[in-house]
Amino acid sequence: MTKAAHLSKAQANETFRATFDTNSASGLEWSITVAFYAAVHYVQAYFASKGQTYMSHKLRDSAIQRDVSVRAIYSDYRALEDWSRDARYEHGGFIQGNLIYIRDRLDAVKRVIIPLL
Repeated sequence: MTKAAHLSKAQANETFRATFDTNSASGLEWSITVAFYAAVHYVQAYFASKGQTYMSHKLRDSAIQRDVSVRAIYSDYRALEDWSRDARYEHGGFIQGNLIYIRDRLDAVKRVIIPLL
């Protein structure tokens, strides 16, 4: 995918995320998961702008850590990834307040990535 396609997908994920009923457990879980995948596409847009593609989470994680321009987002990106995994496989224990934390992590990723695009 191109930088533009990844950016479009990231923005579509954010729009889609806003449609979930976060008063339900499944709405909270999907909101967390979609936030991570928005971050994935923002990061992929950055790497696509450099002619690089990372098809696995492991390779992308490593690339983020190595790239001096984006390594500062690694802890926020990993938090989104970890929370998303928990939301998909652990099911439960999430509260509305968690969405503020998730939003803040996604915003931190975007603050670094978007100016680089």
